[in-house]
Amino acid sequence: MSPKFLLKKNDMIRAAAKLMILLVLAGCDTTQSLQSLRAAPLSGTPFEMALARHYLTFSEAELKRYNWWNSKYFADKGLQAAYGKAAGPEAPSAWDIPAASRDELRNAHQTLSKKLTASFKKQSPESAANAQFYFDCWVAEQEKNTDPKAIAACRDGFLDQLDETDPPIAQGGPLATSFMLNFPWDSTQAQGLALQELDDLARTIKRHRNYRIIINGHADRSGSDDYNMQLSQHRADFIRQVLIGRGVPATRVDYYAFGESDPKVETADGVRNNENRRVEIFIE
Repeated sequence: MSPKFLLKKNDMIRAAAKLMILLVLAGCDTTQSLQSLRAAPLSGTPFEMALARHYLTFSEAELKRYNWWNSKYFADKGLQAAYGKAAGPEAPSAWDIPAASRDELRNAHQTLSKKLTASFKKQSPESAANAQFYFDCWVAEQEKNTDPKAIAACRDGFLDQLDETDPPIAQGGPLATSFMLNFPWDSTQAQGLALQELDDLARTIKRHRNYRIIINGHADRSGSDDYNMQLSQHRADFIRQVLIGRGVPATRVDYYAFGESDPKVETADGVRNNENRRVEIFIE
């Protein structure tokens, strides 16, 4: 065996060893990001929490396909969302998209950017998160350009989600999209006219076939942060239970607690305010 052949063989072995080390390091880095996302407390808004769950699922799937870069990238993006720092949808220009798909993705990005307003994220957090996730999935799959079914699934999911974000119109006519109920100080239960409004709301909702209810509980600033978070959660759950008790399917109702973090009226700490002791109900 010639010295030159041995030299080339040794070079190939060293190159393969370096590649293996890089792959192992990439896999370890990916696993750390994914483990961190699995254990993340999901402390963001309902939109951000839904987005974090989507990115977790996608990151897990990419890991199984040995797409370590994508797995780590979307795990890191999920961590941002989980901690209340959600990034926007992917910019197609930052990805190596095949020329034939660039215009379609660029136009879709513009449409999505107009849809993802702060009010849309708050009133329809699940729909907003679904739209952003499916778009990001579409971008990632389109760059790989190896699985037409995966590309189509993400693209169709995005387009379907845009259709579903239009205001719901069903058999009973237009459905009002938001309601707000105020609570007595330190109380977790609505009374009197508020309960009557819930009766009317439940009857209206049940006439419609396609809807989802988002219930956001809030508190004023007259208690501690922890206490007010629990109080707002109990208020939201109370409204949820009332609607379920009046025939609204539990599978159509999601509820979230904001404590004193999102006041309707800005006040100093410790101040009681009736407008801040509220539950907001959004129908999408």
